[in-house]
Amino acid sequence: MEPQARNLIADNSGGSIDQAYCYQPLQYPDSLRILELLPGRDKDPLTCRVLEIRKSDDVSFEALSYTWGEPVFSRIIREVDSDSVLRITENLFDALQALRLPNARRRLWIDAVCINQKDTPEKNRQVAHMDDVYRKAELVVVWLGKEECGKAIGELERIGQDAELYGLPKVFPFPLRLRDRSALEHFLKLAETCDGEAMTKFYSRPWFERGQ
Repeated sequence: MEPQARNLIADNSGGSIDQAYCYQPLQYPDSLRILELLPGRDKDPLTCRVLEIRKSDDVSFEALSYTWGEPVFSRIIREVDSDSVLRITENLFDALQALRLPNARRRLWIDAVCINQKDTPEKNRQVAHMDDVYRKAELVVVWLGKEECGKAIGELERIGQDAELYGLPKVFPFPLRLRDRSALEHFLKLAETCDGEAMTKFYSRPWFERGQ
């Protein structure tokens, strides 16, 4: 393999110079990359390995659903096998810090780093198969942001518990039509007592506006 040109960037944490991660072409048409997030605590630097797998491989991973946020790649995560760094956005950096486990590795599929965004043909091929990736994922993790949302989550849990008591389906068409009058009256009263401000802030987050 021909030597790759070294692409150097500044480390945001201290001004030192690091080699930028160099993507290798995927080997097979059904290949995809997985980011293996290495263990760490609190403010330890983010470290990872970039792995190539095939869709037919028996490899479990989670898919991350999030928004890129501002298109400013001011943060880094170090890829240990190549001793190089990937530049990421602030929102993804926050997500990875929150998702990192203290004593175990975590395998994630993340579009911004698992797809070579500078390789248009690869990007087009990978985007066309994103549905397959999400179906193969063991779990889809949604990152809404690091802002506090305890009140809204509490309200949603309360609504969910009551919905289960009334036998409502977990997935239903919108708008939902309640034929049970007692259920209708109950949820109307519940809506009146909800923390409207907390719920409005929660559903105003950028993730809920994707695709609009």
